[in-house]
Amino acid sequence: MTTVRTHLRFHVPESTDFPGCYAVVDIFTGLPFNLNGLLLDDLEGDEADNAVDILNEHGLKRRGQLKCRL
Repeated sequence: MTTVRTHLRFHVPESTDFPGCYAVVDIFTGLPFNLNGLLLDDLEGDEADNAVDILNEHGLKRRGQLKCRL
């Protein structure tokens, strides 16, 4: 039996530049994600969580590892 591990590209740590806020960080760069010129940093916790869910879902669908919406 083959085990397939799914790696999620984005996660939500506390912002290093904005105390009390959160960032959407790309695991490949270790930096807040830049979405079409908008740096995903200085976010409220629920904003960052929602953005991470959307970005990770999009990535899983693109790689064919997710067939339906979470």
